[in-house]
Amino acid sequence: MKRVIGATLLGGIVCMVWGTLSWMVMGWHKQEIHSFDDEAAVTKVLRENAPRHGVYMLPHSMVMSAHPKSESAKADREAADLTHKTGPFFLGVVRPGVGGWDMNTSLMLALGRSLLASLLVAGLLSMTARLDFLQRVLFCTLCGAFAGVAVDLPMLVWFESPLRYTLINMADHVMEWFLAGLAISGMVTGKDL
Repeated sequence: MKRVIGATLLGGIVCMVWGTLSWMVMGWHKQEIHSFDDEAAVTKVLRENAPRHGVYMLPHSMVMSAHPKSESAKADREAADLTHKTGPFFLGVVRPGVGGWDMNTSLMLALGRSLLASLLVAGLLSMTARLDFLQRVLFCTLCGAFAGVAVDLPMLVWFESPLRYTLINMADHVMEWFLAGLAISGMVTGKDL
């Protein structure tokens, strides 16, 4: 169990270092995140139309009427379908009021996420048969590939995330867990739990 804890700490640190390199140094994610042409106008619209913190979608085609077979519900669905086809389509998080975001809190939460993810991967790896080092690294790398397929591909399929954005995120997961896998696999074998 000591080796799993050690691997968790080392893997978490590697994940944090990779995240810093991936997002702040390489900048490949930033290439696919765009700003609005008139942020002030969009801010005004969001303040007036997004009253609470949450995920918003335009058109909101998932609106369920109390009377789903009514003419008005049918008209609403048809209008949403038309807007969905002709655009614009939007999915995003809106926090309308003052927030408590700061870099230090975000970094601590990111470290917590990295440690938890490393603990899960180290725990899974410790339950495998006796794999050699390269097989353990491949196992961890495949965990990253699984994360991309399970998390990023649904955003492409259902919410039209751009293909390049999706592929960058998937590659990021694979690279993160390849690197963390090098650290974790050096400490965890199939007989450590």
